[in-house]
Amino acid sequence: MMKMSRFFNFNLLLRKIALAVAAMVISNDGVAMNERVVRSIFSGELLKESLIKENPMPNEYKWHVSTPTYHFDLNSDSKEESFIIEKKDGEDWFYVTDNFHNKLLAERLERRGHESFVYRIRGVRISSKTRLFLVYYYQGYHQFINFHATSILYFLTIDDNDLHSLKMVKGPTIWDEYNQKGQHLGQHYHQRYFDVTISDLNHDGVSEVILEVQKLSHVFVYLGNGKWQE
Repeated sequence: MMKMSRFFNFNLLLRKIALAVAAMVISNDGVAMNERVVRSIFSGELLKESLIKENPMPNEYKWHVSTPTYHFDLNSDSKEESFIIEKKDGEDWFYVTDNFHNKLLAERLERRGHESFVYRIRGVRISSKTRLFLVYYYQGYHQFINFHATSILYFLTIDDNDLHSLKMVKGPTIWDEYNQKGQHLGQHYHQRYFDVTISDLNHDGVSEVILEVQKLSHVFVYLGNGKWQE
């Protein structure tokens, strides 16, 4: 039955593509429409939109895979909280749970391509009241025309040992790989890695996160309540 349903869905998609192509032939805006349709076909959005309209299943996932649970004592009470990373239908999610397995935080990570994953979690105290966890996340790669892959940081903070103060925000890019091929330009390739250090630069008792690449530096200052400023 599922195979038959997919067969009809695919036929429906082909009919929609045919109608779209016909519309491009008779439309004055054919060029712009062509670009939109081609992008939607190759990205899978056209089929995805068709299936969602016919079979709406909000907040339901076909499959998900969880990593092993990583244990940390976030609030220094001798009870371990947990970090869990899940893949759900191509989405990456980061969860924090308490020692009773209740969810304290859920954050959808910004995935950009294939084989994305969290590859490092680093904990450090940046002040007498704030603990910071740096979550290193490989966003994946894509190579439809050019190859491009990136890694970014997420800042996870807890203030005053209060689990209700947990906040997670997306940080900067810390690694970038790019391979571009052009018909007349030859081939361009680069790989940039940003060093990440923690230091109290202005001696105010709160450490900053510093990113350095070649001779460039980016400084991220913690403002409190999970907020950061570059």
